[in-house]
Amino acid sequence: SHIHSQLPTHHKYCSSPTMTSSSSTFPKEVVDPHHHFIDTANTSFQSFMRSAAGGDVSFLPEDYTRDVIEPISKLGVQFYGSVHVEAIPDSGAAEVAWVEEMSAAGRCAYVKAFVASCDLTQDNVEEELQK
Repeated sequence: SHIHSQLPTHHKYCSSPTMTSSSSTFPKEVVDPHHHFIDTANTSFQSFMRSAAGGDVSFLPEDYTRDVIEPISKLGVQFYGSVHVEAIPDSGAAEVAWVEEMSAAGRCAYVKAFVASCDLTQDNVEEELQK
């Protein structure tokens, strides 16, 4: 079986032709440069995602650990961390605070950086960028 069936296909390292279970060529270490956490039922800032999905959806740290970290660890790949990328939130600052809260609770301490959104046309843009 291919690793493609074990990992979400949106991860760049899943698309490599050498990344199959019958192959011995794997990276020794990895930082995931792009993933999202979503919990439309329990957050107030993911209304677009809720609307686009046609209902509530979730992908939380425990899902990421199960779907990404555990499978690559079984292959002997050292997971060093990840970058959480905004998921079209109503408030980029609220989304970052939510992920930071989950990290402080020990749910996703592997998140090392963020790509966050900020409406640069808002009156309090300087304040928002400082958050």
